[in-house]
Amino acid sequence: MARVSRRDNPFALMVLVWLGVVLYSGFQVAGIWTEIGVITALIGALVLGLRWLESHNRTTWVRYLFSFFVALLSTALYYLVKPAMPHVEFLYTLAILFVSARWGLVAGLVTAFFSTVGNWGVNFFTDPASVSEAMMQGIFFVASACVMGWIADSREKALTAQIQMTSHLEQTYQSTLSALASALDARDRETAGHSARVTALAVKIAQEMKMDDSQLCFIRWGALIHDIGKIGVADAILRKPGSLNEAEWAEMRRHPEIGYAMLKTIPFLRLSLDVVRHHHERYDGKGYPLGLAGETIPLAARIFSVADTYDAMTSDRPYRKARSRAEALAEIRQLAGTQFDPHVVGVFLALLTKSSQSIGVLKSSHSADDLVDAR
Repeated sequence: MARVSRRDNPFALMVLVWLGVVLYSGFQVAGIWTEIGVITALIGALVLGLRWLESHNRTTWVRYLFSFFVALLSTALYYLVKPAMPHVEFLYTLAILFVSARWGLVAGLVTAFFSTVGNWGVNFFTDPASVSEAMMQGIFFVASACVMGWIADSREKALTAQIQMTSHLEQTYQSTLSALASALDARDRETAGHSARVTALAVKIAQEMKMDDSQLCFIRWGALIHDIGKIGVADAILRKPGSLNEAEWAEMRRHPEIGYAMLKTIPFLRLSLDVVRHHHERYDGKGYPLGLAGETIPLAARIFSVADTYDAMTSDRPYRKARSRAEALAEIRQLAGTQFDPHVVGVFLALLTKSSQSIGVLKSSHSADDLVDAR
């Protein structure tokens, strides 16, 4: 599932940087409010630096180095702007609050220390009488870092606890669904291991299609329990060694809707139900249970359909022997655009070509007959 952090920003930081540059340039050209332009430029520099460090996953010591340069920049601006603007010491506070909110208490205190030294140094050389005042301001800098850093660290701890709890829940869901899939496979020895194999392959196809972690999770869960509706199908039909008659087919074709009805009230499986309900739909609209066609079939179901058929064709079933890997691939390639989404088939074939070792859990040896008689 997708992770969250206080460092994930919903707004475009680069926009702020460019806004600062434009405003500063405008103030300089107009010859007015230069101090405001300088402050805006400082904000832009802070935002740009923070963004770069986070995007490159810089180490802690680099962050502290950044804190030093933030304080140095504040000192330089303070020296330039102080004659024209009273109480400009808030430039330091601005820098301290930025760093503390972003990286917590320790980084904020480091910035406060450097800011205090810089503030004291400027006053020592330009206005010795105000050195004691500068030291009092240093206490305020440290207090600002403590308050903002404590708030940031507390929020980070809360988010970390939430992430850990979510991860634990995901693992619990995964274990529960895996156990359920094993129980379903145990009902029919001929399909033992099918759920695990087809889940692994469907997830690999989805990864090749650049689906995000949350989508992969829902596909994985849906794949594990895709045939749960077969609980409502009689063993005599499920294990019949020959072809099914019309009445038996009508019963078999009910299993996607049975599975959907069983699971639709479970909130965490809501998005996984696309696989459970639609894995027997066909790209040309001739599938079941709803007869969906093309991209009206959920992508997760289109992906799973290819993986499911490949594993079915390369596995022994009560009504026929397994086909070779080459035969299965040729069959799937031929049915791209009719039974399967051509794009998904292309990704699948490229994946198998790239992974000649049968993609981990897949067998090396799964017909058009199966595509009609798929159960």
